[in-house]
Amino acid sequence: MENLVASHLPDLYRLIQFHAHWGPTSDCGSEHTLDGKSYPAEIHFVFWNTIYKTYDNAITHSDGLAVVGVFLKEGKYNPDYAYITSLISDAINTKRPVPISTTLDITKMIPLGQFFTRKCCLRDL
Repeated sequence: MENLVASHLPDLYRLIQFHAHWGPTSDCGSEHTLDGKSYPAEIHFVFWNTIYKTYDNAITHSDGLAVVGVFLKEGKYNPDYAYITSLISDAINTKRPVPISTTLDITKMIPLGQFFTRKCCLRDL
């Protein structure tokens, strides 16, 4: 699985899961907005702070989780998202979580450039 290290995070975080939000049309679907704008979809990569040894322990601490959210928009085919879209389809069809490949490279799915950070707590999510 992927690890997350960033200058504003205190420790090493490990990917535990990802999930997506989408809507019936291309003008809505994302859980959040940016400058009042909704996006067709949004994906959240959820990481847990490895200093706490387990995910279950990490979620009891204010710095236990880090979430990377990516707004998605319609455009040309992106092969880096093909695996994720197949997993989402499997999850919808089985109505259950599906395992993530340990070879998943999420760095290809997180755009470089402008980003925003926000500190929140679990009740905000």
